[in-house]
Amino acid sequence: MEGAQRMPGPQIWLQGDPEELRDVMALGISGIITNNIILRDMAQKYEDLRTLLERYLELEPAALVVEVDGDTDDDFMYAADVAVAMSDRVMVKIVTKPVGIRALAAFRDRGVPTMATTIFSLNQAVLMAAAGATWVAPFVGPTMAWGGDGFALVNQISEAYRGRPDTPGIMAGIIRDAAHAHVAYAAGADAVITFPNVYWEMLRHPGTDEWNKIFRDAWTELEDRDQLGGFLRK
Repeated sequence: MEGAQRMPGPQIWLQGDPEELRDVMALGISGIITNNIILRDMAQKYEDLRTLLERYLELEPAALVVEVDGDTDDDFMYAADVAVAMSDRVMVKIVTKPVGIRALAAFRDRGVPTMATTIFSLNQAVLMAAAGATWVAPFVGPTMAWGGDGFALVNQISEAYRGRPDTPGIMAGIIRDAAHAHVAYAAGADAVITFPNVYWEMLRHPGTDEWNKIFRDAWTELEDRDQLGGFLRK
């Protein structure tokens, strides 16, 4: 399950409606992320949870991160096992709470890749790493929305993991705009989780717009002077 393992960053993982992800998946996207809000909304559109997850898998992501939940260890593990049985590309997404950290340890012993989510502190990132998370997801977007320091959150985790063997990858969660993505990458995140519209926003910059126009105008001038013989589609 190569796509689920920590690989050299920076990476970008996407979330959202399967149909909105389709056109972007071939552009270097490392995988697809779900959370229970997305699952709730999209399962209603696609009939049920299993059908929704099948739609995601049809996009052939290297990894599909499926969030599950439950109030007891048995309920949590049952739901997770159903998800894992759907494909060897499924990675289990686990919330930061007692039932979740016990699930992390159980999946570590079984060799199942996991992502620890809802992380808002260095302490939590250390505990979830020790329990065996493959990835940890500090919530950069909500931290910054509350006036907190998203850079510090990611950077502290990155520094604590630096140079230590078998530490999780850091995947910044709920990246709501290009500025959040910039903060996460600059702070040392290996990846960010975002939506297709933010992906395209990350591609834009005023300087790029200016110089793209300069170069396009020059190309147009070549065309106007009839100097692009063989380079234009007829």
